[in-house]
Amino acid sequence: MYFRTASAAFVAPPGAELTVEALVDTLGLTGGGPPESRVALGIHDADTIAFEGQWPVVGHVWGRVDHLEEHGLVEVFFAYNRFLDLLPEAPVPLPDDPLKPLADAFRTAASRLRALVGWVDAMAHYGDEDWENRTGSTRVNAALARRFLDEGAQALVEERLPLLWIRQDIDWEGPLFDREFESTPDGWLLWAGDEDDRWT
Repeated sequence: MYFRTASAAFVAPPGAELTVEALVDTLGLTGGGPPESRVALGIHDADTIAFEGQWPVVGHVWGRVDHLEEHGLVEVFFAYNRFLDLLPEAPVPLPDDPLKPLADAFRTAASRLRALVGWVDAMAHYGDEDWENRTGSTRVNAALARRFLDEGAQALVEERLPLLWIRQDIDWEGPLFDREFESTPDGWLLWAGDEDDRWT
């Protein structure tokens, strides 16, 4: 197969409920449930929690749960080309951004999950076989999660990922004013750039 993937990923706190049913609700997936074919999604381990459904604007998504120590790594994959198709061609206010529904769904999911951190990775990972074969950038997401656990949230801030969530009680240096951000009672949402090019 040849299907490049973008992804959203969340580092869930210890004790989070990570069943398929709970994740469908927490992530806000419509028509969600276990995948029709795990193997078609590159998920071969029968013990790996897997799910699929629909997310706003990006459409069909599928996901899996992996574990790093006591933390859950919840990954949601969608078509990279669909993300590119929705990128604004010129600067637009955030309310008019075609990808704002994705940002809203991501923020809501992170808040419901009580995720320590989360990110949308819509960067090109050319040469990564996983990225080009529907299994998604699982190695990239695991490496980012490990970096957060080892180095803290500031390490992810410095990656300038397209979209980043940091829970309010997680230490970091604070917003960088050369990029767009929002603060809620639950956490921070940071884009990679400013309003002229917020996603890259």
